[in-house]
Amino acid sequence: MATVLLQARVGSTRLPGKALLPILDKPMLHYTVETLKLSPGVDRVVLAIPVNPADDPLVDFAREHAVDCFRGSEANVLERFYRASLQFKDSFYFRATGDNPVLDYRHPRRLLDHLIASQCDYTGERGMPLGSAVEAFTFGALEKCFKEATSEADLEHVTLYMKQSGRFNVQYFDAPEECFYPQLRLTVDYPEDFQRVSCIIAHLYKEKIPLFEEVIAFSKKQGWI
Repeated sequence: MATVLLQARVGSTRLPGKALLPILDKPMLHYTVETLKLSPGVDRVVLAIPVNPADDPLVDFAREHAVDCFRGSEANVLERFYRASLQFKDSFYFRATGDNPVLDYRHPRRLLDHLIASQCDYTGERGMPLGSAVEAFTFGALEKCFKEATSEADLEHVTLYMKQSGRFNVQYFDAPEECFYPQLRLTVDYPEDFQRVSCIIAHLYKEKIPLFEEVIAFSKKQGWI
């Protein structure tokens, strides 16, 4: 299977402290973690956070949610991921972010199956709602990025060099038809984004993580699609 490196921090200029903002009396990050733990493609979730006192509450969060935690560079997120991969060794990794609480728990497995079958370095799924997807790549690709990437953008955005340098076998495939709604925004950058995902979670996540088709159907009823 594979390891999730879940990128998160407390600091945010647009929506401060968003990872730990409460929804149904639980931090927003709770829903990201619990959905990923449910995925058949995931063996382990590692919270990859900065070495910054402001992010200390995330260490407590990791302990309470029984996930591993790695602390590294705040600005050089690529280095943070690579150092985390050395401590938590695996052949395949997913990159997920803490500002995406509404995920399809079957999505990582689809990526992993394609990554293994195609023997590519990186894969992603086209057409998923913004903020509902993760990325999948091999350890070798991550290590090569760490050794070669130098620009500020490449160091901040972990997979950018993988996707744009032309030095990797990058493959995309279409999301299933029932999930193919790229016009739907489920990432959380602004207060209105938080209100949208809070509405979804309040209606659908009370007892269990819902099927993604339920998220789509609810979003249609709200006029978001």
